[in-house]
Amino acid sequence: MPLPEPAKTGYKYIQFFKTADTGKTSVWSCLNRKSNVILGTVAWSGQWRQYVYRPMEGTEYSAGCERDIAQFMDHLRRVEMGDAI
Repeated sequence: MPLPEPAKTGYKYIQFFKTADTGKTSVWSCLNRKSNVILGTVAWSGQWRQYVYRPMEGTEYSAGCERDIAQFMDHLRRVEMGDAI
């Protein structure tokens, strides 16, 4: 099955694809741009009451990639919770 259109983020090494929509929040897969390997998922955590990143086992990240993932989660919070700038 072909991947849906990725979110327009402009990140150099990673991209995000929406894989589920729960109505109020969504679930996103994080993929390596070069290999299209799934690195993890971004999803809402009721326990944390915010978006969290769930990495795939055996993955590792640079500080830049971690910043990009954190920025993406913050963007989702602002857009989906009505705090968009």
